[in-house]
Amino acid sequence: KPYGPIPIDPLTRFWRHVEPEPNSGCWLWIGAAAGTYGRFHDGHRNGQAHRFAYEVLIGPIPTGLDLDHRCRVRTCVNPWHTEPVSRRENLLRGRSLIQTCPLGHPYDTTVLTRGGLRARRCSRCVNAANRRARLRRMCV
Repeated sequence: KPYGPIPIDPLTRFWRHVEPEPNSGCWLWIGAAAGTYGRFHDGHRNGQAHRFAYEVLIGPIPTGLDLDHRCRVRTCVNPWHTEPVSRRENLLRGRSLIQTCPLGHPYDTTVLTRGGLRARRCSRCVNAANRRARLRRMCV
């Protein structure tokens, strides 16, 4: 005679935490979360809910690739809204959506960093930082 709760199939448990959003086609995760991504335990391991959905409904995620949410909704677990891409591509896609600096000013200049990478800058914040640096030098 078994003790404890009756084991439930992981797929059944998974669908209990999904709520379809009819306008966008997203399947919103309403279960446990870590940060902004859904978490799910499949009976063997704890992982991200969107990765579980992809592996069950589409197939294995290619080694070394991340799943990029093309819909840009991190709680979406619809595997057809994700695409396997390199980490670099995933970060670049996410970064391109950010159009303002942390203070809300638009990014309006691009500079080359020491490593030869391009970085976006907000001229208002750069000018303010340069003014503060000049004042510090004058006060010393």
